[in-house]
Amino acid sequence: MLDGLDLSSEDEADLAIIQHAAEAGDTDAAAWLRGEGYIRVSESRASFVRWDDVGERTSGRAIAWRTAVFQRDGYRCQECGAQGALHAHHITPWAKDAERRFDVDNGVTLCVKCHALRHPEHAQLILKAHYHKPNRRGGESEWVDRASSPLRRRRNS
Repeated sequence: MLDGLDLSSEDEADLAIIQHAAEAGDTDAAAWLRGEGYIRVSESRASFVRWDDVGERTSGRAIAWRTAVFQRDGYRCQECGAQGALHAHHITPWAKDAERRFDVDNGVTLCVKCHALRHPEHAQLILKAHYHKPNRRGGESEWVDRASSPLRRRRNS
């Protein structure tokens, strides 16, 4: 029994594992125990998602931050100078510093390839993901699906 909940023996065992992980220093396990997010389970893995991250990356505030980073950097990758398929990269990672998530000085414009180089552990995901086609006239940038991009279609035809 936990806070009035009647848990099955399987649930109690799972909870004991999470409590042990939190005691051993696992910050995600401790955050879950405090109710700060949920555990996402897929066929290959499980991961902790903080409630702060749900929807916040696509919020109006995030879009304004991304646009400000693009404008400051002249709509060019700050590593190689490329234009077009751009990402706004957090210098201090999103998950590590909630206070600086929307600080323009914590962002840098990178092309898809340079962004993948910054995150080798997620490179395949970044290379296959959507990218931003910045709107230089001050409107919102738009998401472009790499698979259906006019550039991709032209190359494949």
